[in-house]
Amino acid sequence: MECINQFKKGQYRFLSNFYQSRISIANNIFPTVEHYYQAYKSSNIQDFKYILSSPSPAIAKKRGRQIKIRRNWDFIKDYIMYSGVSTKFFTNTELGNLLISTGDSELIEGNYWGDTYWGVCLKTNQGQNKLGKILMCVREELKETINS
Repeated sequence: MECINQFKKGQYRFLSNFYQSRISIANNIFPTVEHYYQAYKSSNIQDFKYILSSPSPAIAKKRGRQIKIRRNWDFIKDYIMYSGVSTKFFTNTELGNLLISTGDSELIEGNYWGDTYWGVCLKTNQGQNKLGKILMCVREELKETINS
């Protein structure tokens, strides 16, 4: 089985949460999944708007590290990520088709910055790869939708 392990550049850049793909959730429009994910960390509306207004996903991520995080974040963060990723690929047909075109390849959010929760650190080859697993789950859901 092929393995796709880099989302930040090249032909699989569309898999990254930093990829420019507007999503609409709960009457808010987010420029990227990263904006959505970071905004939902917030414990108040001011921080939510502060992150939502970020000019880039990198700044949204940086701002997400500066705010007071909502109390239940550890319990909901996986669902928030799933919700953003699912919305991205189900509401954008072109991106959904690109995700399906990855076939049965294992998707690994490989990184060099040590993220072992959402991805796999390529320096140590360790990590839970939660984002990759979510992407593969959404890919299967898209396939089922097409085949039903």
